[in-house]
Amino acid sequence: MKTLRHSLLPRGIGASCCALFFLLAFLPARAEMQFDVFLGYEGLVREGAWFPVAVEIHNDGPSFDAVLEISPAAAGVPQTRRVQVELPSNTRKRFFIPVFGSTGRMTSWNARLLDSKGKVRAERASIRPKDVAWEAPLLGAVPRSFTTAPALPEMKIPQPESQPRVGRLAADLFPDNPIVLEALSALYLNSEKALELKGPQQAALLAWLHGGGHLVLAVEQPSDVNSLPWLKQLMPGEVKGLSKVQMNGELEAWMRSSSTTTGIKGTSVGRMMPALDLKLLRRYGIRPPSTNQNQFLELEHPFAMFSADAGIASATVSVAQLVPTEGRVMVQVGDTPLVVSAHRGSGKLTVVLFSPEREPFKSWKNRDWFWAKLIDIPETAYVPQNARYGGRGLDGVFGAMIDSRQARKLPVKWLLAILGVYLIVIGPFDHYILKKFNRQMLTWITFPLYVLAFSMLIYFIGYKLRAGETEWNELHVVDILPRGGRAEWRGHTFMSIYSPVNSEYQIAADQMHSTLRAEYGGVWMGNQDTARLRVEQLGKGFDARVFVPVWTSQLLVAEWLQPGVMPVVATPTVGQDDVLELRLQNNLPRAVGPVQIVFRDRVYHAPSLAANGSTNLALAPGSGELLETHVKRLSEEFASKIDNRLRALGDAQRGRIDNLVEASMAASFIAAAAASQNPDGRHFVYSPGFDLQRFSQRGDAVVLIWDADQGAVAPFHKFAAKRTQKNSLLRLVVPVPARDG
Repeated sequence: MKTLRHSLLPRGIGASCCALFFLLAFLPARAEMQFDVFLGYEGLVREGAWFPVAVEIHNDGPSFDAVLEISPAAAGVPQTRRVQVELPSNTRKRFFIPVFGSTGRMTSWNARLLDSKGKVRAERASIRPKDVAWEAPLLGAVPRSFTTAPALPEMKIPQPESQPRVGRLAADLFPDNPIVLEALSALYLNSEKALELKGPQQAALLAWLHGGGHLVLAVEQPSDVNSLPWLKQLMPGEVKGLSKVQMNGELEAWMRSSSTTTGIKGTSVGRMMPALDLKLLRRYGIRPPSTNQNQFLELEHPFAMFSADAGIASATVSVAQLVPTEGRVMVQVGDTPLVVSAHRGSGKLTVVLFSPEREPFKSWKNRDWFWAKLIDIPETAYVPQNARYGGRGLDGVFGAMIDSRQARKLPVKWLLAILGVYLIVIGPFDHYILKKFNRQMLTWITFPLYVLAFSMLIYFIGYKLRAGETEWNELHVVDILPRGGRAEWRGHTFMSIYSPVNSEYQIAADQMHSTLRAEYGGVWMGNQDTARLRVEQLGKGFDARVFVPVWTSQLLVAEWLQPGVMPVVATPTVGQDDVLELRLQNNLPRAVGPVQIVFRDRVYHAPSLAANGSTNLALAPGSGELLETHVKRLSEEFASKIDNRLRALGDAQRGRIDNLVEASMAASFIAAAAASQNPDGRHFVYSPGFDLQRFSQRGDAVVLIWDADQGAVAPFHKFAAKRTQKNSLLRLVVPVPARDG
């Protein structure tokens, strides 16, 4: 029996092993989670601007509820953005998250997919994007083929992040949020790929365009345009068919057309290009006629420096037939337009009526210069000059406006006085008293008592200076964008929380396109986020938590877009002597004002508008204050206010801006101060699309209207605040027609 049992034991083990082998062989392998994360525009991320994070997930396993987290990989103040998503079994999902590039250059990002228990199911760590400097041109592209996408000429500068860049996007990775498109200087769209854009992507594209974007549309086939109602309505005329056109050098002639010299001619070097470097000019073969910085400087027009391409000059090309009903023909062959531009809201549409991705344009050696000209890269960008790195964040100006006035700072002289008294007490005074009573050993008791007494004194002083009540202040800067009979409201809401305790506060919004970010400190300060912020992006709006330390103010910025009505309607006409006659109709049931108009680089002040009332203004050329002078005067104060606001000690009043009306209006044209920047190169940096000077430069009038004690949207804070303040600045861009007669 024992022998039989021992003989069966190996057989049993062998059978078990065989069964286990077959079980493992035929059981399905554990499903792999596909988790792909795409940052920015083909990996390009502009500093100080929103960028899209596209996430694609394929779940082959069991269903579960997931949370996606995006956060910077670098240590520092925690900033997390989250999205909740349901992942049924065997499904693929793709979605987008808006993220703000404020953590500086050389930053990596982490993406984690968590289940409902907080377990990490998939992760992508240390994703490193390619940095794009705040001032560099960035062209987004949805091309017919990635190999034929637009290209831009390189600038003669050593900083790679300041070079012009092109970010290619597949149609399925095109963002569905117009806010993240504002980082683009322009967007190229091939009509063949426009067919692949979904409804939310189309809506985002149109909202961005009408809000001030520049769309370059290339027509492959007339049927591409005519089969899409939204694209057909966008065109500045009807596209009917294709025709063959014999070219005669029209494109390259247009590229050279602006001048044989740049706009620097007749302009002082200090005003136009304060950082011009004569050594760099000689290094790249440009010999200035004079080395005297006080004289005027003439340079060859950069877009005229390329050599002609005989292949493109006489080529026969297929051109879509379009008879423009509006806009301006930029390039034409005989009576056949090649490139047509037209305004769309505050934005610009450029239609290329041939395919720049086919021959002969595909192999055109000057095609990069063609794209630079087409998207309005300034000529001066290609003149060698010292890079102007750095800048203060414009957010700090609004922080100086709305930060709580409850908190005061300890003057430096008082701190030094307290420190001096402390040193005297623990030193000579203690030694004198104890020696007089012959009790030197008591210093082991008196010294801790002195430390305790002075600690209590410092706390008492801090309490008296900084203790207060919970306070919420907000300032809305809202662009009113007409869209037919309605309007889109594009808002930048600056919000300040003052907290009397260490606490976390809830902030939420329900606009379809809205998100939240911390204060942007600027480039020269290292771009570091200053808020412990956790934002959950919802299907509509966001829900956020921010931690505010005791006795401090925290500045946040909500950016949003929502439909609205026209609060004020502006009707312009140009009469005799180029006088702009502007009629303003207030549709609100309350008075608003004061009003400021910027037209042809001049600032005009107007009185308040009565409730449901109107006024007529006549703006004569040459009257009003020069815009550059007006903004420069205030911007010099802005710089000192920001610097003093960031100091822990000193006079708190020096870090405050009390005239909210003038300051917020001047901040809307902060780029006007760039021509007279400080020699150190520091300027102001801000979210793309915030500054309005570009509209004034193209001939539009900009109307700024102050709406006191009013919020443009419902309050964002979801907590009780004993003190609140709210104001709004409405900004309206008004296209000015040609003079009558």
